Amino acid sequence: GRLETDPSLVHDLLADLRAGIERSLREDGCIFYSFALEDAKAGRIITLQIWRDEEALASHLCAPELAGLIDRWS
Repeated sequence: GRLETDPSLVHDLLADLRAGIERSLREDGCIFYSFALEDAKAGRIITLQIWRDEEALASHLCAPELAGLIDRWS
């Protein structure tokens, strides 16, 4: 997937996203979870996530930490 933000904020957003990688990798059903800077000038970040199934992904999307991240960056 791809995330886009204001280029002046891209490094802060990337740091917030990467801060949750280890926690996410410990979740049941998380096979791979990563974020990378695609284009700083355009404010683009790419993500690759592999989940065992839709149920595992749905559980991840309900995690309080993810809700906090979304609230901060909405």
